[in-house]
Amino acid sequence: GHLYCRHGCSACASACPHGVPVSTVMRYASYFQHQGREKVAMQKYARLTGRDGSLCLTCDGPCLGACPHRFPIQAGLVRAHSLLVLA
Repeated sequence: GHLYCRHGCSACASACPHGVPVSTVMRYASYFQHQGREKVAMQKYARLTGRDGSLCLTCDGPCLGACPHRFPIQAGLVRAHSLLVLA
């Protein structure tokens, strides 16, 4: 369905002007949410500094509509960012 980002798909990758690796970020969010691997997910995500979901907070969203499966890319990355960083 449209609520799941297919890991390794990368169909939307060229739509991101910041080069955020969408599939990778969403895989880390899956580690955190569904596999109980919170620490691993957060450590891996921290290594993406400069290419993480924080860039989506102020982006005009050229990725919207880029997913052939209708996954809401920008919203998914913002949600993943909130999970994977210490506030």
